[in-house]
Formats: sequence, C-alpha cells, structure tokens
Amino acid sequence: MDLGMVGLGRMGSNLVRRLIRDGHRAVVNDVDPASVSALVLEGAEGAQSPAELANRVLSAMRQQFGGHEEKPDPT
Repeated sequence: MDLGMVGLGRMGSNLVRRLIRDGHRAVVNDVDPASVSALVLEGAEGAQSPAELANRVLSAMRQQFGGHEEKPDPT
C-alpha cells in the first residue's frame, strides 16, 4: 500500500519508519529537506511538495484499484 506523510517531525518520521519496516511504501514531504533525505535513505520516496506527494499517492492508488481517467487540474 502507498502512504503519504507530510510533516516529518518526531512523530511523523517515526510513523514512516515503522510503516517502512512493516513493508509499506511511503512518500514523504517536509519543509526541511534534510528530514526528507534522511527517510529516503531509509527507504521512503521523497516528494518536493505536498501537491507532488498527493499526486504520486493518488496515481499509485489509481493503478492499484483502477479508477476514472485523470481530470485536468482547474488551476
């Protein structure tokens, strides 16, 4: 299962570590690039922004579960 975590402080980073250890794939983002880099070294996938994180997780879900065609972003 793909999971996303925005905010890699003490609680967020420890949650991601446990999820990775349990075999989950995690995409992470934080305002501190060093926090993202540290978890990437532990097996997470880094995202440059919360929007990128959301797009990657939703894309993975669509691939896994099928779904509707992607709609253009209205912005």
